[in-house]
Amino acid sequence: TDEEARHIKISTGFLPSGGTYEAEVMQDGAGAHYLTNRESTQTKNATVNHKSTIEVDLAPGGGACILIKKK
Repeated sequence: TDEEARHIKISTGFLPSGGTYEAEVMQDGAGAHYLTNRESTQTKNATVNHKSTIEVDLAPGGGACILIKKK
């Protein structure tokens, strides 16, 4: 991201219908900031399908990684 924090919603509509998947979301943690707290992270897991939405919080200058595996 740029210097602005944001909350984004990511559609899983790209996944094939009829399947169930495990999403592991690694994102910025509490108090994360590219200037003052670069190492704050958190990981969360969710069961998703092609109709789900994954919500991610991005810190200023931060980012996220999402791994999706078929169950």
